[in-house]
Amino acid sequence: IMRPKNLETTALGAAYLAGLATGMYKDTNEIAKMREIEKIFVPSRTLKNVEKIYDGWKQAVEAVCRYHK
Repeated sequence: IMRPKNLETTALGAAYLAGLATGMYKDTNEIAKMREIEKIFVPSRTLKNVEKIYDGWKQAVEAVCRYHK
């Protein structure tokens, strides 16, 4: 996951679209070059660990579903 420096991405996206419509920007590639990344998050869990956690989550969901029948 890449977190941008500017967290107001909704407003920024609207501004970029307006810039494209008015010819301020040539294309989306020009806009992409301006993107600044503050931090990149990389998964640190192993697949085996993720599967174990997911299995536990599925068991919990099953238990709740049985309880509410």
